Amino acid sequence: MNNSKRLVFGFCILISSQIHAQIPNLGVEIKLNLNSIKNTINDEKGSADFILNLPMPDGEFQVFNLKTSNIMDNQPSNIQTIEGVSLDGLAKIRLAITPSALTGIMQYENGYYLIEAIDQKEGRYTIYNMNDSGLGNCGTAEFDESKLVKRNGKVLSTGLFPIGTQLRKYRFAGAATGEMTDSLGTQTAARDKIVAIMNAANLIYELEAAVSFQVVEKTTNLNLIFTDGATDPFNVDTNFGSAYDSQDGFDILNGNSSLIYGDYDMGHTFHVYSSGGGGGSGGGSPCVNATKSVGWTEFGKTTSLGSIVGLFAHEVGHQFGMGHTYNATGGSDIGATFCTGGWSSSASVEPGSGTTIMGYGGNCSNNTNGSLQSYVLTSPNNESYFHAKSLDQMFTKMASVSNCFTNTATNNNTPIVSAGAAATIPKGTPFILTGSATDANTASNLLTYNWSQIDVAATNDAGALGSINGIGGYNAVNSTTAPLFRSRISSSPSRTFPDLSFILNNANNPSDNEGEDLPQVARIMNFRLTVRDNVLGGGGVDSDVRTITVDNSGPFQVSSQNGPTLWFQSESKTITWDVNGTNVAPVSCTNVNILISTDGGTSFSSLVANTANDGTETITVPNTPSANVRIKIEAVGNIFFDINNGSITISNGTCTPETSQLADASAVSAAVGSSNLNLNLLAVGSSIPGFSGSIETTDPTSNLSFEKAGACSGPSNSNRFDDYSFSVTTAGTFTFNLSGTGGNLLNLYSAAYNSSNVCTNWLASTGVYDNANNWVSLNSSMSKDLSPGTYYLVASSFSSTLPTLPAGYGVTVSGGTIYSQVPSSGSRYDYTFMIYNTGTSMVVGFSTTADLSLYNAGTYAVYGISYGGGLDLSPYIGQSLAAVQAAISNSKLCGKLSTNNKPVTIVGPCPPNLTHVSTTNDFSSGTQTFQTSNTTGTGLISATNDITGGNITYDAGKRVELKPGFSAISIPGNPAVFLAKIGGCE
Repeated sequence: MNNSKRLVFGFCILISSQIHAQIPNLGVEIKLNLNSIKNTINDEKGSADFILNLPMPDGEFQVFNLKTSNIMDNQPSNIQTIEGVSLDGLAKIRLAITPSALTGIMQYENGYYLIEAIDQKEGRYTIYNMNDSGLGNCGTAEFDESKLVKRNGKVLSTGLFPIGTQLRKYRFAGAATGEMTDSLGTQTAARDKIVAIMNAANLIYELEAAVSFQVVEKTTNLNLIFTDGATDPFNVDTNFGSAYDSQDGFDILNGNSSLIYGDYDMGHTFHVYSSGGGGGSGGGSPCVNATKSVGWTEFGKTTSLGSIVGLFAHEVGHQFGMGHTYNATGGSDIGATFCTGGWSSSASVEPGSGTTIMGYGGNCSNNTNGSLQSYVLTSPNNESYFHAKSLDQMFTKMASVSNCFTNTATNNNTPIVSAGAAATIPKGTPFILTGSATDANTASNLLTYNWSQIDVAATNDAGALGSINGIGGYNAVNSTTAPLFRSRISSSPSRTFPDLSFILNNANNPSDNEGEDLPQVARIMNFRLTVRDNVLGGGGVDSDVRTITVDNSGPFQVSSQNGPTLWFQSESKTITWDVNGTNVAPVSCTNVNILISTDGGTSFSSLVANTANDGTETITVPNTPSANVRIKIEAVGNIFFDINNGSITISNGTCTPETSQLADASAVSAAVGSSNLNLNLLAVGSSIPGFSGSIETTDPTSNLSFEKAGACSGPSNSNRFDDYSFSVTTAGTFTFNLSGTGGNLLNLYSAAYNSSNVCTNWLASTGVYDNANNWVSLNSSMSKDLSPGTYYLVASSFSSTLPTLPAGYGVTVSGGTIYSQVPSSGSRYDYTFMIYNTGTSMVVGFSTTADLSLYNAGTYAVYGISYGGGLDLSPYIGQSLAAVQAAISNSKLCGKLSTNNKPVTIVGPCPPNLTHVSTTNDFSSGTQTFQTSNTTGTGLISATNDITGGNITYDAGKRVELKPGFSAISIPGNPAVFLAKIGGCE
């Protein structure tokens, strides 16, 4: 009987567009008592500051010092805007309480978190990361690039850093379309939405740029909150919001004296449409009447505040001259060439869709060719800070055009930053940039450091990302201008390129969508270190540039210990690396430091200091037992380095190599050079009955795969899994029987399981799709014809919720015997095959595939050997089998020979004649026969050599000549047997 569980099956597809989910799906739910908060604020109105217990992003509460911070002219008494800092100084917050809602924004751990209601009557709110809420689509009216400072066609920094001693305040006119008021219900609700947006945006702009926006009275008193879309001054483009429609509307307001230009510094229009999530456009210039209101933000009624604020901050960025920072082409859900059209020739400094406010986050999901070659970078890809290039552009415009702001002293001392000296490094080699900053009134632990590449892509490099070609036909790593590294912000002044996690995962050039690619050609890269002190009311920001010249030498890389390696304490080991011209000009690295980590690469200590950069060093293994050792070699006086690829184990115990046997030990005979001599042997361990375990919540995650119409279907549901390997020595039909908790299933693979591509190398599954009923049956067994080889079995849950974890299982196998894999998965022991010449009684080589196709005629025995990972076996070539066995038994060689061997006879071609001379052809041991042809040539064997042992036969086709100098002498204890005869070979 086929025992199976039937599960109704449906495909769930999450569309990660920038038209985002409704509020309840975001963040952590918290409880707030709005009346209590209002009462506290009202009770403390006469105080300079007061305290409140407010939620943190993890849902816990912390005490904040707060004060009133009005953002509106003649702010109504029923609107309260406050700002504050947590007692530990690590979090800054702004809250807005309006007749419509309580909303807030918090800056914490380099991110911004929004607070808004799920159900205000019940006191249910959510706090969520703004990065998770999406950005929206933007159609920008790009600014005039002629106003930027240039040299040789490159946009330069204006040198306006540092900022923060003065808070620059702009009078902000926010208008709501009639459609927005109609959608939200009342003028008050529409105005309150603008207040919530402006209150949140002010925190971002104050901390990022020491800029704030004061909402003008005609927004406050509802004069700019229109009630009828048919009669308001704004034309609404139903295809996409236009910033110029905003300017046209404000021009009308100036013309009819409803709002004259002199009453505000910049204007912006807000619009709500019936469906969707967010879009907008921006451009123009604040303070310039004709363009001061080129800003439009539109969104759906249920769009999260985080998405709206991110979009608004982006559009206001355009108003201040910031271009799109992404370097991508193609399109998004809004159009096939949307990203191509928004690409900026003056600001394209971020790989792919970018990650900062002026990037495109999750947009640009397919390239110009429509091949779904996504430019979207891995998360976080919607960061809520400005790129250094964006700040450069903003400060340029504020200094030259948009300079009508009002200054207020902040009493804040700005950071003073040094990015460090220029450096020359080899191509394709990891490096570390370390800067420094001081701040007279901000603790160092409150400073944030942002390393960003500021190279603007040339037109031909538009869309070049990692290995993806730009419009010029070549990829980013081979470009001299394309940006290679995404922007990152942290609490450390140092950044590793690429991120250390990739290097430790042996991916110095990780996947394209990581936005972390090392250059593979000579070029110049410019990086800017931007440091923020995050002071409320006017953040201090300073920035400095560091130039890195990439030379065509390299890559500089560790060439040893690049697989699992076993070391024993106090033994000598050799570490090697590829110098590749880095020891001469212009890199000129004459010495290196060799460091060791015993925690997997988290920290390193010195192993050998200041040794020559000559590519090799012999070290003494330290007495620090660990299974997670890595070796780092760094340039002395420079910034580049590399780390070995394999994890090293340092053992203070005994050698425990694996027991093995050859799956096929039958004798083989073939002619010299025959392909049959490439044996491709399989070694296996002990026989095993099956597998057992439990799917746990701590197991790795993957996605469901199952059988559909005889083929693999997936990826589907998210799940968790265990994987096993085993070997088969005899062909047959194998059945795998699953028992245990219902809801688990098995999948069988012909090669190692790839959790990112669950159908690669797939063979069979206990999960079978039932097309008639649209469900997946979870069967209790599966059968598959298997040939000798190694296979991989994956036991997994059906989904993240089925079964309830932990969920135990057992697997038994019938139809044949399976064996443990050698070497076992994750083993610190390597495995290879030792080729032993039985005629000469010497080891003649080692081969991972047992390939004897290049060996001479003779008789051989092939053994498997399990040995300490990374061990050099070459010293044992030329040794006898007994010598190898003695080295193993005496612990000089950490190894173990297979329990059986495979005899191999290599038959040589029949030569026309042979000449044996001393000492080349002297023999002291072994059994060997030498023949000459009896049909071609002279058929002669001519000998002047010495035979002092062994069993040697000369079988000539026509004659044997033993000339003066030849001898065959038995030595006591080592008899010599010599036979000369006529017969030969054909």
